[in-house]
Amino acid sequence: MKIESKEITIKDAFEQWDRIDPKPQYQRTPVWQIDRKRLLVDSILRGYDLPKFYLNRLNGNAFFDFEVCDGQQRLRTIHEFINGGFSLGKDTIIDSRNLSGLSFEDLPAEVKTSLNNYKLTYAVIVEATHNEIRDLFARLQKGMGLNQAELRRALSTNIGVYVETIVNTNNFFKNCGISDVRNKHQDYIDHVIAFIVNGFDRDLKGQYLKDVYTTISPEGASDLVRKINQVLEQMEKINSYANGIFKNKWAFVDAFILIYQNLQQGRVAPPKPFARELEKFEVKRKQNNRAPNRLIENLQSTDEDKRLYTYISSFQKDGALKNNLRRRNEAFTGQFNFIFS
Repeated sequence: MKIESKEITIKDAFEQWDRIDPKPQYQRTPVWQIDRKRLLVDSILRGYDLPKFYLNRLNGNAFFDFEVCDGQQRLRTIHEFINGGFSLGKDTIIDSRNLSGLSFEDLPAEVKTSLNNYKLTYAVIVEATHNEIRDLFARLQKGMGLNQAELRRALSTNIGVYVETIVNTNNFFKNCGISDVRNKHQDYIDHVIAFIVNGFDRDLKGQYLKDVYTTISPEGASDLVRKINQVLEQMEKINSYANGIFKNKWAFVDAFILIYQNLQQGRVAPPKPFARELEKFEVKRKQNNRAPNRLIENLQSTDEDKRLYTYISSFQKDGALKNNLRRRNEAFTGQFNFIFS
């Protein structure tokens, strides 16, 4: 890997914005809240040093000259402020000037000039492999607030690129209503990948999900993608009759597992009846979620009541534990398997 450092003013960086890809596949989605954005601009106006920005030089790309390896949130924030996307916070007093609530356009001319002339340090990667780029990103982010899904996305693995393709192109994720804030789509897929690999033998926890990512062979990755797409095709049809029914992570995971198990036996559920049964189950779950014991406290409790109690109570400690995952699957199997044919 070869890296060259240079300084560039914010004014020049802003003018080059359209030539920089701020979100390559391994990066996370925008997550900074307004207070953190204001703090960054405040720091720039006070002349405080910022960490360097890592950019990868792209050769032969028709749209971009660079992609951001580290510093995406900071670059986005600077660009957003200059474009009038937000204003400074209350009680912003800098060098005896009251800048509270001012947007970029409202800043005094000399303050605006000072911000435009502030120098950012770019570390430009001029020679590196794709795997080296991903490895650098993961190393730079260690301990810096990325969640587990974001760190897994940064890994160079056989399955990683396939997962990106699924979450970016599969019709299920286009229509399911699940927000992709902080790589939530990938996190959902990571959970079912771990299940397909080892079933109910392991907890679906962060370190295990990472271990699975790093041990899948190219052949295994291709087979996993085929199976995942088969299930998502069924889930998309079900979702079309009950839009948003899979928004909750465990609703997604538990339904995915049930559909996957049946597909392995050549059994498919008619989408509309399955959607209606899921909706009824979800309504009753919400009604009893805070006090599931009442489902089994009287002699009139039905088998459905007992299954719902099992399902709800499996979340009392940790929904990712293998025993709780198995208990929910047993409840789902008893509740919905009659629909499959």
